[in-house]
Amino acid sequence: MAPISNLPGGHAPGDELCFHGWNHTFPNGDKLERGQWGEVVWGDEGWLAMQFPGNKHVVSVRLEFLGTVDPPPLPGGHAMGERLCYNGWNHTLPGDDKLERGQWGEVVGENKGELVMQFPGNKGPVYLRLELLGTVDPPPLPGGHAMGERLCYNGWNHTVPNGDDKLERGQWGEVVGEDEGKLVMQFPGNKGLVSVHLERLGTVDPPPLPGGHAMGERLCFHGWNHTLPGDDKLERGQWGEVVGENKGELVMQFPGNKGPVYLHLERLGTVDPPPLPGGHAMGERLCYNGWNHTLPNGDKLERGQWLLPSPRLHNKQNVASMLVPHLAARSPGPLIAPVIAPTAPARPWAAAQPPRASAEHYCHLLGEAILCTEDECSEATVFLCAQPSEDPNVTCVLQEGLLMDGKPAYACRHEPRGDVRMSSGPSSVDVSDLGVTMTDLETPIPGGGDGGSITSSGWQSTSAVADDDGILWEESAEAVVATLLIPGLRGQPSAAVALELTETTATVTVFGMAVWSCVLLVEIERDHPATRVEVRDGADSVPVVELTVRKRPGSPRWGGLLSSVGEDAILR
Repeated sequence: MAPISNLPGGHAPGDELCFHGWNHTFPNGDKLERGQWGEVVWGDEGWLAMQFPGNKHVVSVRLEFLGTVDPPPLPGGHAMGERLCYNGWNHTLPGDDKLERGQWGEVVGENKGELVMQFPGNKGPVYLRLELLGTVDPPPLPGGHAMGERLCYNGWNHTVPNGDDKLERGQWGEVVGEDEGKLVMQFPGNKGLVSVHLERLGTVDPPPLPGGHAMGERLCFHGWNHTLPGDDKLERGQWGEVVGENKGELVMQFPGNKGPVYLHLERLGTVDPPPLPGGHAMGERLCYNGWNHTLPNGDKLERGQWLLPSPRLHNKQNVASMLVPHLAARSPGPLIAPVIAPTAPARPWAAAQPPRASAEHYCHLLGEAILCTEDECSEATVFLCAQPSEDPNVTCVLQEGLLMDGKPAYACRHEPRGDVRMSSGPSSVDVSDLGVTMTDLETPIPGGGDGGSITSSGWQSTSAVADDDGILWEESAEAVVATLLIPGLRGQPSAAVALELTETTATVTVFGMAVWSCVLLVEIERDHPATRVEVRDGADSVPVVELTVRKRPGSPRWGGLLSSVGEDAILR
């Protein structure tokens, strides 16, 4: 017992204090009621012995349940003795008392922001959060499920936070209540309950895992080294175990990690990962020989900066695929008059397609530039290629110090021979030397009013506020083929870019978010096999969207692809 002069809280015998706890009756018949005042008798180590009027004995009360003023109002504006309904889940309390969803009880006090409730048939009170109580019967369970219904867990194998209970894919359990929009489930063999999202529960056994994989199968991570939230790590070449599925991704557990991770199928394999592009090695330091710019996440790339190569996604931006042509094992040379000098204004498309012949011979569009050979310098639409073209209509010049996938890069221009192209842009050509008369121009096009087998082409802008000539289109009687180069997509990985079509519109999305849209000139046959979309890597880190749309039978000539750019598009 503490000395009389040094009782907890600085109190002294005879002090009057108010009880701030909850109403209850002791086995000897004495009572404690919230708001009741009593007298300090003695105390020790955080509690005081109190004598309350009408009680035969003193009672020990913790200091936090006593005050020098009347207790504050109860949480939620509720009152002592008020009847409230329990909206939570069925479970058994210590001492074999029970809580059942829909059960009504009485408010007997407050403890640390929770209401203290006494339910019929229970020996003691229970503390409950306000959101688990209501003044009416509980609403229906989420998803239209019922108390006691059996549901199957479709998630992944893991141990729940209490350290002992487990959740296993394909395990069946019983619905015992609801908690913040999730169903509370009791699974056989588990001591406690677990809250589960609706999408991870079903009325049938779970479907097969994506890619035909199996629970417990070992797969290798083919991605990039990085640290996950919570300091877990992922390392290229690390093998882990399949423990489930989540929204089309495999859930993997890797050795040494505290928790599982969701991974796309393309980042997993049944063998060790292939060599890195260009023959580089994990941990090797390479120098960036490109241009200074800021990435969409705010990070910066600076010419001469040394990097650690890794096939990684930096804030979902595919830095590796963007940088491979601009990485070298030595510092960049001095900035001198380049072999390729961009001109202005620059049109991003050539009349001819890029000189691409095979998987090894690939090209990236650079744009309008001056290409200098040993004999002359001339303006042309230039592509950077991994090797020179064998096409006699293509001229290629080796670019000293510039690499693509670790190989020398070539600047190439196409020199078409005799093909006639048309443009929807505001341009004119002097054709007086061709001997063409107005009568000739008025002669019907062979093959009918739609032009038959005649193919026309031209340019349109992807922007509603500036003319960027970002769309190269080519139209036949049956279809329109278009290639889109949207400047605002610079830095986005092509794998994250998609184009969605309706009969009258086209919408470009990045990671599922709509960023650009347009209204098509005429309705298309969206579900026709000839209608297709492809997205590939482009020059200067701008993905190239290639689109083929089948025109509805009987459609007139479009003379372009779009009638207008979407007014609510992020990229306008």
